[in-house]
Amino acid sequence: MSTPPAHAQIFRDATPASSIPLPGRNVPTIGALIALALVALDLRAPVTAIAPLLGRLRDDLGLSAAAVSVLTALPVLCLGVFAFAGPVLGRRYGESRVVLASLTLLIVGATLRLLPGAAALFVGTALVGAAIGLANVLLPGLIRRRFAGAVAGVTAFYSACLTLGGASGSAVAPPLADATGWAWRGALALVAVPLSIAAILAWWPGARVDARAVDAPTPNCVRLWREAMAWQVTVFFAAQALLAYVVFGWLPTMAQDRGIGEAQSGLLLSLTSLVGVAGAALLPAVYRRLPDQRGPAVLVAMLSGAGLVGVVLAPRRRACGQRQWSWGSARGPDSRSR
Repeated sequence: MSTPPAHAQIFRDATPASSIPLPGRNVPTIGALIALALVALDLRAPVTAIAPLLGRLRDDLGLSAAAVSVLTALPVLCLGVFAFAGPVLGRRYGESRVVLASLTLLIVGATLRLLPGAAALFVGTALVGAAIGLANVLLPGLIRRRFAGAVAGVTAFYSACLTLGGASGSAVAPPLADATGWAWRGALALVAVPLSIAAILAWWPGARVDARAVDAPTPNCVRLWREAMAWQVTVFFAAQALLAYVVFGWLPTMAQDRGIGEAQSGLLLSLTSLVGVAGAALLPAVYRRLPDQRGPAVLVAMLSGAGLVGVVLAPRRRACGQRQWSWGSARGPDSRSR
């Protein structure tokens, strides 16, 4: 299951057309690509790192099943809510500066999760989700304007980095939890804070230039509420995002429920995400050669559905080495290994 890709810029943006007035901006530079990669990596790892550690933090904080469900849904809800604020803030303060501010907010949220108590965990996770939601909605349009001569290639690179960030977060969180004295709190902080600091340092020069273009004229907006295509694209991306974040939130827990260890379940989610890197890199080139993109979209959806059915029907492993199908009776008390 791949990370939700950058939203296609099918309609005209409501953000300033000259918000990044860099000379030669049509050609991506190494520095600009490094900055974009660091930001993209930072927009998924803090979310995917939670899933493999759900068992630890649930036992440590005494969370109920409902509270755990809220915790996994909280980043996604914040992504949706703060996506509406991103364009408004981008028009007023400059897109790059808002992205820079969102990275700072991400550090605040990730650091807050170090504090004891469930409240700090939930508030910190909400801040992380808000920060990611702000940056998510601005970066695709920013890429189109800064790299107008290489939009497809840079967008594919950005999407691949997003997916790689999600894969790395789930893979490294359990080992970090074992290696630090802070257990799951230390793992969540180490996944997010150092990467956010590196992303801020790399992004800073572009944000300073962006400050000169805040007052650029805003083009006319398309009334998307009356466009049928706008609603179709919205539903498609919403369904894709929901599917991806369900996998991010619950695949490691389902794997652990079937006898797979904590570290291995994180690697399983990482492998699932890494498959999406190839898709993010190859599909744009394939789409350009096809007259109709609906066929590949349906095929990918069917393959994703088949994979999820396989996960649901996967056998549970008992301590004696026998297997019990999850579609049958309840598992024994020793069926889950750590």
